[in-house]
Amino acid sequence: MVANESINGYWYLPTNAEVHCYGQLTFGPLTSPRLTLTAIPDHDLSAFPFNSDDYVIWGYDTKGEFITLFGCNRLDISYAGQGVQTSLFNAQYILFGEHIASLDDKEFDKVRFSFEGLEDWMNIFGHNINFRSAQSFTISYESPTDIPFDIDNDTSGRLTFWNNRPQINKREIILLQESLVKLDFKKSLSLETILAYVWRIQQFITLLMFDQTKVKWIFVDKGDKELRLFYRQQNPEILKDGRTLYLLRFHLIKQQLGPALMMWFSMADELSPIMNILHASIGESVEFAHNNFLNIIQAVEAFHRRKIQLTEQLKSENQLLVYRILGDIKDPEDKEWLKRRLAKSYEPNLRTRLKALIAQHQTALFADPPADKQISRLINNIVEKRNYFTHYDSSLEKDEDETTKLLSYIRFLKTLLAFCLLDQVGFNSDFLKANIYNRFRFKI
Repeated sequence: MVANESINGYWYLPTNAEVHCYGQLTFGPLTSPRLTLTAIPDHDLSAFPFNSDDYVIWGYDTKGEFITLFGCNRLDISYAGQGVQTSLFNAQYILFGEHIASLDDKEFDKVRFSFEGLEDWMNIFGHNINFRSAQSFTISYESPTDIPFDIDNDTSGRLTFWNNRPQINKREIILLQESLVKLDFKKSLSLETILAYVWRIQQFITLLMFDQTKVKWIFVDKGDKELRLFYRQQNPEILKDGRTLYLLRFHLIKQQLGPALMMWFSMADELSPIMNILHASIGESVEFAHNNFLNIIQAVEAFHRRKIQLTEQLKSENQLLVYRILGDIKDPEDKEWLKRRLAKSYEPNLRTRLKALIAQHQTALFADPPADKQISRLINNIVEKRNYFTHYDSSLEKDEDETTKLLSYIRFLKTLLAFCLLDQVGFNSDFLKANIYNRFRFKI
């Protein structure tokens, strides 16, 4: 990730290029971009509005590099004496190297970016050390071969590798290699669209790692110019528990990466809320366990509703039942009330949805085959816990070990949902059973 940086320069609005204000831009992996502007006597900052929709500020640093700030808002205003006026702004995105009018401007045809931890997950390196003896060895390096894939008809990509020119002195030799993703677009796209591609790939890799990821850097191409893009991410701290095991190692899915990514993007419109909830919950702290539990329950139900449920069949069968029941009701008001109450009665409850999803992935989920009674008890416990948080009643509070149980339910539901999504992109339950580590299986 980009280190903390401070940039001094001059800043102005694209619509008011005559008024330039001196200011300092600060940003980093743990802080949102902040711009402090200073207006000397006989000038003011009135051109920069308060309470306005996100707007663009242009600037240039002391070396003359162009900088664009997107999503700017004015936060405060103060005076430092002698008529000098200062004001603080935030920004959502920083583009270095060019002035762009909007995130919607379609001027970019390539992007390359990298995630923290990508090298360890892929575990593909070009270094080779050959020890001839304890006192003699040779070191060689050959860059690994790129791994191509397609996302759609207009977007091709590849996993590729960067290496440094070896730094050699008398005491040490430094060889560096970084894994990165490159995407090429047949037609120029906006920054907003390109960031959506980056986000979807980040979600996919996070799912395969089952560990939080962060974007280290992004570079976009505009014609023959390469521009750097920075934005603050929602989860600045990667939560580590010391593990080196991933849900699926890269070498296991390497041959299926292209088709899997294509499927991942193709189903994003339908399953985006579910993907987002799972992505946010991976690596989440225990501080918001109750919220995480309810969110992941919602995602599980939504997945079953959108991908598994035979809605039209259920509607048809339920309609016959409703008509038969309503036929025995004489009072018109009673009949209308009951009709409204039964309008969505074809929808399965949480217990039914969990039973169906667990049955699909039972062999991969459990270390030892559980009895039907054990699965029913697990489902009942999860449903009761959901009902408890949804319809809170202090008299229903259980023993002191409830937090531990809740975290185990969350872990189980996250894994179940991960298996459901992986199945949609071509990694079915049999594949998962054969390739995931036992730490991702459960015992009842």
